[in-house]
Formats: sequence, C-alpha cells, structure tokens
Amino acid sequence: MVFSIANICIQTTINSYGSAAMAVALVLTNIVNYIFIGAEHFFVGL
Repeated sequence: MVFSIANICIQTTINSYGSAAMAVALVLTNIVNYIFIGAEHFFVGL
C-alpha cells in the first residue's frame, strides 16, 4: 500500500511538468542510452 501511494505521488509530480518536459526527458534518456551502448561496445572490443 505504501508503494502504491508513493507511485501515485511520483506519477502526479511527473505529469505536472507537462509534455515539453517529458519530451526533453525522453531525448536525454535516449542520448544517455546511446553513450552507454557505445561505451559498452568499446570496452567489449578491448
């Protein structure tokens, strides 16, 4: 029950930022993922 309430609070806060902020977060997440994938491929190749 406590986790459900916490999740609702977090989701409400995230939703209050609006679609522009969510789009920025998505773009930044994709950039970070590409960096990690590139680093992983680099270190696996060593």
